[in-house]
Amino acid sequence: MSTGEFLHNRQIEPFVSLHKQFISPAEHAGIMAQIPNISWDCNLPTDNVWYNRYVHYQHMMPQLQAIVGPIRQRVRQQIQHDFGVTQPLYADTLQIVRWVEGNMQHPHADAEQLDGSAHPFPWRAYASIIYLNDDFEGGQIYFPQHNLEPKIEPGILAFFPGDRRFIHGVKPVTKGVRYTIASFFTFDASKYDGAPI
Repeated sequence: MSTGEFLHNRQIEPFVSLHKQFISPAEHAGIMAQIPNISWDCNLPTDNVWYNRYVHYQHMMPQLQAIVGPIRQRVRQQIQHDFGVTQPLYADTLQIVRWVEGNMQHPHADAEQLDGSAHPFPWRAYASIIYLNDDFEGGQIYFPQHNLEPKIEPGILAFFPGDRRFIHGVKPVTKGVRYTIASFFTFDASKYDGAPI
């Protein structure tokens, strides 16, 4: 059973939700055993930012799908519980992402552009991330509006809304490789990716 922690400024709701040891030791070991076998070739070479950095559920080996599919189902349930969501919630992404030295992300929101222009994924109501390792340096997620930098621990789940109240970035990885499971959730059934939700 995971231990939940809500990190938020008292003046805003909702919040960043953290659940330590969200995945079991067996699930973690099973995923990490498959990391060396992943083919990171699911992106077009023209996508310079994400090229060779992630694998979608649909391109994972069956033994990896069997582990991460049920995990995402639990993530959805946890989001519904923590945020009091009663309407159906769907997922549009389930991927394992690798962050090598130099990879980073500038502060952004997952469903809104900071300048008010059209966002490519405006349906993303919630973002979730599960950290798979901590044997790297840098790569810290941070929420500049709220002065939050949740500590990275293997097996920890973090999720938060996709709007501009939760701008976040990732500091550059300076040593090693950072591995995460990323998913986004939506109320729009037409965006469901077909993988277990």
